[in-house]
Order: sequence, then structure tokens, then C-alpha cells
Amino acid sequence: MRAIVDLVDSIGSSIRFIFLLIFLTILGFGLMFTAGASYVAPQVADKVVERAERFGERAIEEERLRRLGTEGWGHTTSGRVASTRTEGQFGEDEGGWAEEPPSGY
Repeated sequence: MRAIVDLVDSIGSSIRFIFLLIFLTILGFGLMFTAGASYVAPQVADKVVERAERFGERAIEEERLRRLGTEGWGHTTSGRVASTRTEGQFGEDEGGWAEEPPSGY
């Protein structure tokens, strides 16, 4: 009878040890991911913000150039001067700006 009690106690201890190892492994992975996320997430967020700012500035500049082009200022979205020389309804020259834009456009 004593042998059966020792066998059951040994199996129970083994099962408890396996569950403890599984728990510690999950806890270790959780701590590792938490530490990694707390270190990596701010850096990723900063890079995303910088990229969004650049994209927004570029989109604003392209929209501004497009509007200038449609208003006859001779600009296109590529930043180059467009030829806006056209004839009006009655044959008059409506012309446009033919100069290069200042640097930075």
C-alpha cells in the first residue's frame, strides 16, 4: 500500500512540476514581450510620425502646386513650370508665367 501512495505522490509532484515550468515559461515570454514592446513601440511611433509629417507636407505642397496650375500660374504637381499659353474664346492670348519657380518648389 505504501508503494501505491508513493507512486501517486510522485506522479502528482511530476505533474505539479510540469505545470510550474509551463507557467514560468509563459511568464518569461510575457515579460520579454512587454519589455520589448516598451522599448520598441516608442521608436516605431516616432518613425511613423516623421513619415506621416513628410507625407502630409508633400501632399500639401502638391495640392498647392496643382491649384496654382489650375489658376494659370504655370505650376504643375511635379514642381516644373507648365506652359499656360492658350488662346481664349475670341482668339486673344491669355498667356501665363513662363519663369522658373524659385528654388524649394
